[in-house]
Amino acid sequence: ELPPNLWPDLERIVDDLHRRGIAHADLKTLENILIDESGAVHIVDFNSAVRRRGPLLGFVFRHVSADDRRAIIKAKLELQPDLVTPEEEAFLNERSWIEHAFRRARRPIRRFAKWLGGKPAEPGPGRPSVQRRKEREAALRQEPPG
Repeated sequence: ELPPNLWPDLERIVDDLHRRGIAHADLKTLENILIDESGAVHIVDFNSAVRRRGPLLGFVFRHVSADDRRAIIKAKLELQPDLVTPEEEAFLNERSWIEHAFRRARRPIRRFAKWLGGKPAEPGPGRPSVQRRKEREAALRQEPPG
């Protein structure tokens, strides 16, 4: 059972982070939100966090902090949908011009890359493709030889 103070406490913690110039950038992963035995809320895993420094990072920070807020609302929608307010639902549907531009550009960029004869990008170190991950998982499930 979720503590009654979960959403107000989580919003307060995230607002405090944002005031300090830190956006988490990975709150959509619910495992990054912990609740201890006393019901206190904690946020972990700041590897993807963005700090607000300079004009470019300030721009990125604004978008990532909005994503933090969206992630909280989506989690609330998933876990306790009756608590989501109409304002929060409206916020989920809002997108900035840059987000719209990225969404619209994604497919044409892929088509252009395909037209150039490009193959899908090879995964970088530490970022295995889904196929490689599936192969590893299948290998782990196999019975050891005899």
